Parts: sequence; structure tokens; C-alpha cells
Amino acid sequence: MKYNRPRIKSIYPIYKLNDETFRIDTQVGITQEFKDPTHQLWTLVNLLDGRPTEDVLKQEKAAFLNLS
Repeated sequence: MKYNRPRIKSIYPIYKLNDETFRIDTQVGITQEFKDPTHQLWTLVNLLDGRPTEDVLKQEKAAFLNLS
């Protein structure tokens, strides 16, 4: 399966707990918590809004030059 326009549905809130930790969703048993001291995941998650995958990759790589 190929995803052309990946997105996290708007019904799943994305929010920071602190500078290094964020969560997706608020429902018990579904919420996922991520430790992200470099902010790479946070940036990626916020790019997953339905834009083309190629655009997501270009913008993530532009924000983090060490990614290949």
C-alpha cells in the first residue's frame, strides 16, 4: 500500500507536554506519547496534514539537514 497524502486525522489532537515530549490523542488506551529531544518527530507529525509525501520529505529534510 502506498500513501500519497499521509495525514493524522484532526480528531486526534497533537500536543506537547514539554519541550521534549508530545502526545497524539487524549483517549485512554489510544494515546501515544513520544520523547523527541531533537524535534524531528514533532516536525514530521505536523507535516502529515494531507500534503503530498514528496513535500513532507522535502520539508523534513530541509528542517533537519542531517537526514538523508
